[in-house]
Amino acid sequence: MQQMQNFKYQLVIQGPILSVGRSGSSYMSYNPAMPHENIVHFDCRETIKHVLTKYASLFEKIVVATWEDEQIEAEELTTWENCKLIKLKNLDQTYIDPKHPTGQINLMRQFYGILKGMEELDLPADEDTYVIKIRTDQDVDLNRMIAEHQKSSSDNQKKIAISFFTKNEISDFYFLAPAQKLEKFCKDVLSVQEIPQIDIVKSTVHKVMIQAPFYQRYSQKRDLTNFFYLKSFEPKFANLGFTLYNCTPAKEITSFVDQEFTSFSLELLHDTLWRGDLIAPHPNQAIRVNKEFTSDRALNAFNYFIFQTPKTYFTQKGKITIKALLGMISFLIIKYSPVSLRKKLLARYIVNE
Repeated sequence: MQQMQNFKYQLVIQGPILSVGRSGSSYMSYNPAMPHENIVHFDCRETIKHVLTKYASLFEKIVVATWEDEQIEAEELTTWENCKLIKLKNLDQTYIDPKHPTGQINLMRQFYGILKGMEELDLPADEDTYVIKIRTDQDVDLNRMIAEHQKSSSDNQKKIAISFFTKNEISDFYFLAPAQKLEKFCKDVLSVQEIPQIDIVKSTVHKVMIQAPFYQRYSQKRDLTNFFYLKSFEPKFANLGFTLYNCTPAKEITSFVDQEFTSFSLELLHDTLWRGDLIAPHPNQAIRVNKEFTSDRALNAFNYFIFQTPKTYFTQKGKITIKALLGMISFLIIKYSPVSLRKKLLARYIVNE
């Protein structure tokens, strides 16, 4: 454990200066019927300065990564010599979602901002440099975060540490990871634009953070695509008595999450201020950390993906494609084939009938 003292930490504070959304006290009270309820407009400047005042000495370098139209200037942060402000050009990749609390999904902006912030850190190519990413609108106890990281096992120190898991998602509040691992993770998440099987709007950032990296790392792309296709027919399979629970790709997803992610304590989470309020405990205790989450993981692994329907996946501009016809034919073959043949055809995907 003495080796932990040699670790070097660098910090990226990423996000807008005017942060719009629910606060720590209201984020768990989401009402689908009123998605824009309890929205606050929070000026992050004092939060950023408060974080720098308390924790700047912990880091070799700090980058505050925001956008060119945000109201903050470099002169406001000159007190901290190891801190640099970068203002990035706004991205066009903002996905509109009327059901989202703020009406849009900032997935691409967040991970693009993290990557650009990391570029400014001039990170060395060694295994002892770690990067922490926090939001501009959150005041996190970074002393405690680093202490928890240093006390964790050597295996967990190599993973991406997050704030919490839910049954089938991971949180993006804050990350701590080896620099090169976090960089690859961000690039993998941004690659979601090139993965047609994942619908960004129908999914969430919390699922995409698993979906896209898993897709990039999983060697059996064809096998996974077949799983996507079969999953899109799940209601029909249910009528036939099939289930896709715990099929091989789902087990691989579960294993991937175990290998790549760990979490900090819930005490760290609930001591965090978000848009001025402490983060409240979830009323249904749906937030999990590590071992508490593992027992649920197998049953929920198939939910890591939001699948497009056969109609959207296999058609283009309303026209039925050859792939669509082949897909429909394959489903009919599966549906009407003898049970023995059906089991052979679907052995890798269907666990029981």
